[in-house]
Amino acid sequence: MLPVMYMLQGNISEIPQRTHRWNNVHLNNYQITDLQADKIEIISGHQQASRRWLGPIPLFHMPIFGGWKKFVVLQPKSEIEEWYIGWVAFDALGVSKIPLAGSVRLGLGPRQAQFFGLNSDGQQIDIDVIGEGFIGQAGEYSKIPLL
Repeated sequence: MLPVMYMLQGNISEIPQRTHRWNNVHLNNYQITDLQADKIEIISGHQQASRRWLGPIPLFHMPIFGGWKKFVVLQPKSEIEEWYIGWVAFDALGVSKIPLAGSVRLGLGPRQAQFFGLNSDGQQIDIDVIGEGFIGQAGEYSKIPLL
């Protein structure tokens, strides 16, 4: 799968996107009522971003076909061995099952999104925005996982 992901992003100098349907947990609104607002990062959308889906095709994960190119970089505020990223967006609510050990890049769509972090016990943690960029021009963020 890795060679395909490199091809879909359009370059080999950056770590490619790693999120797939099978490594996300989709949630319902009632499952996130306990999130603390002061630990959520609210990120504006990128107006030039394409729509999320083209029929059954996840266009947002395919930059060479016009998918989402802008990303934000998040990390826990304090040192933590393992954590997970979650999101609340207009049409998506979920948590990645991919364990993280540091910073993470997340693609930005056309609308606002909210991101939150969870530790390995499922407790919400504080996270910070540490940067942003574009796929293909990631610079110092090119080796940070992209979900």
